[in-house]
Amino acid sequence: MILNAVTARRSDLFGVAAFSDRVETFVPAGRGVTHYAACRDAVNSLRPRDVSPDFEEAATFLSLRLRKRALLLFLTSLDDPILAERFARSTRLLAQRHLVVAAMLKPASAQPLFSDAHVESSNDIYRALAGHLGWRQLQEVQRGLRGKACNCRCWTRILSPLG
Repeated sequence: MILNAVTARRSDLFGVAAFSDRVETFVPAGRGVTHYAACRDAVNSLRPRDVSPDFEEAATFLSLRLRKRALLLFLTSLDDPILAERFARSTRLLAQRHLVVAAMLKPASAQPLFSDAHVESSNDIYRALAGHLGWRQLQEVQRGLRGKACNCRCWTRILSPLG
């Protein structure tokens, strides 16, 4: 909803699409108070589901409904290399016309080795090694997405609550 407010200040359009193993909700791009309320209601009506995302379905759905160039921000988890590959393959067609960005939560434990100075036991060492392996895997996924012909930009950021 913050992006909606930013686009409103810039006199641009904003829409919402949410999907899991199917498209859950879609509010076409628009502006104004009524549109903001429709986007807010669409987001608030979403419920988490423990399913694998269907990037192909979402990409097909969006390519059929988006007429103008758009910034498509996917808030998803791409820490699984198979999911990252499916995302890259599915968004390749979208990226020919739109700017595709993937943003994901970086697990707190995923960090470069030796970045935690508070290692006091062998368990801490193993935990740091596991975090480093997770961090390396995320780096490889990010490089892989940048190297694909899909023109994707992928950032791994920890999204924190405002305030």
